[in-house]
Amino acid sequence: MLGHPQGLVQIAAFMRRNALRYRNREAFIEGNRRMTWLEADQATDRIAYKLRDLGLGRRDHVAILGNNTTTYILVQYAILKLGACAVILNAGLQAKALETQLNHADCKAVVTGDGLQPVVNAVRAGVQFDGRAPVFLTWDANDRSPDTVNLDPVLNATGPDEPFPIAAVEHDDIGCLVFSSGTTGTPKGAINTYWNLLAKTVSLGFSQELRNTDIGMLVTPLCMGGTQLMSIHPYVMLGIPAVVVPHFEPGETLRLIEVERVTTYFAVPTMTNAMTTHEDYAGRDLSSIDRLISAGGPLPHEVYERVQARGIGVMECFGTSESGGGIMICDAEKKTHPASVGRPMAGFEVIIADDAGKELPDGEIGEFLIRGDAVASGYYKQPVIQAEIFANGWFHTGDYGRRDAEGFLYVMDRKKDMVKTGGLNVFPKDVEDALYAMPEVFECTVLGLPHEHWGEAVTAFVVRRKGVELDEAKVVAALRVTLSKYQVPKAVVFLDELPKTIFGKLSKLKLREDYAGYYKDGVARGK
Repeated sequence: MLGHPQGLVQIAAFMRRNALRYRNREAFIEGNRRMTWLEADQATDRIAYKLRDLGLGRRDHVAILGNNTTTYILVQYAILKLGACAVILNAGLQAKALETQLNHADCKAVVTGDGLQPVVNAVRAGVQFDGRAPVFLTWDANDRSPDTVNLDPVLNATGPDEPFPIAAVEHDDIGCLVFSSGTTGTPKGAINTYWNLLAKTVSLGFSQELRNTDIGMLVTPLCMGGTQLMSIHPYVMLGIPAVVVPHFEPGETLRLIEVERVTTYFAVPTMTNAMTTHEDYAGRDLSSIDRLISAGGPLPHEVYERVQARGIGVMECFGTSESGGGIMICDAEKKTHPASVGRPMAGFEVIIADDAGKELPDGEIGEFLIRGDAVASGYYKQPVIQAEIFANGWFHTGDYGRRDAEGFLYVMDRKKDMVKTGGLNVFPKDVEDALYAMPEVFECTVLGLPHEHWGEAVTAFVVRRKGVELDEAKVVAALRVTLSKYQVPKAVVFLDELPKTIFGKLSKLKLREDYAGYYKDGVARGK
């Protein structure tokens, strides 16, 4: 293999290996576009040659900003073939946050597509690396932004005559920066070295029980850490064809599963809830699906049962983009331990610890701490935050949970989401599980809002199912049967939809901002 690295399996080499072994097998399916592994490898070679001609090479940082397209993946693997670092940016970033992250990440080049060039153009004057503007590129064929290299001719060319020489890398070279702070706040770029990436890819490939006869699907945003680590890289490692879904819409996603005979895919719980309550869910042929991989938040038991009712296996992964998961439960174990998120994945250690970092015995509630070769090496240029979150060699997840005598782990809630009301602690997940048990509830979330008397008041936000009647009194009456008095919400707010991040996760941050004065402004006075 031309350019095969010495001493370390370079993750980009999986693309070349697939071109040699699965030459004419489909790699990516996007609408009417079907690309083989040979075509994908050659396209990444052409892009890598172009990036090299522009002065980019090993250890340079190259940002990617785009939505769900095959080209996004091709650009990323071209960056990896260079031995460079792919800076994965949230496609929903506003201009100010984008400028901050590009400067923080020391980006020497920025590659954009899918109509996102205007937000890049808005900040380009304020972005510099070593006192110079970065190289700007786009894959949008009709983009005519000034001082921007258009990759469309490269993408539509043939060849190259010679395969691109895949760069040899050291184990601590940075292969990927994934920002985990969202659209606001201090930028936290999780450092994934080439060794971290390889360890994550291998562990998640094994733990998801993936095989090269699978047909995968990319329905979560490609810029999401979970999609990167659970889907893109394991699929490429094993030569698994992937159906690329440009934008999630439950009915269209169900159609694609039926038509393309998808066998496995990763989805966040809100997506699964939307699909299993869609009018087409019962009528679509979903018999090809062997297992759904759920992550990005707890999967409500009611949603799990809807998936199981169709004969679809469910695996649940717990962790963060920093850890690359860390805990997984297989379908058979999920059936016997439905409330558990599983046990440590291959290559990971997980303990439940107190606030001092001391491991707690089985049954006691504490914070999940994770370590292993796959865990990110830290945060880029954030030594203070890194020292706190990666203290004593353990990644502190910020999630509360417990372990039982069999070693199964159970998530209680995010540490920061726990509601402290009247001197008592309430885990929102306990209340949310009780709400999801009500047939009238389509979607819900629970959080603590400032309250003069209680400190924080347990507050439920609920979206009703279409065509049903449900009011606060009925919700409170139902919850009083299954919950302790202090867990019952002080108020129930009904919304047409819950705010979500670009990754499809429920945004409690947005609700906290919008309803911060709910108990002060007289809206919920007396509660």
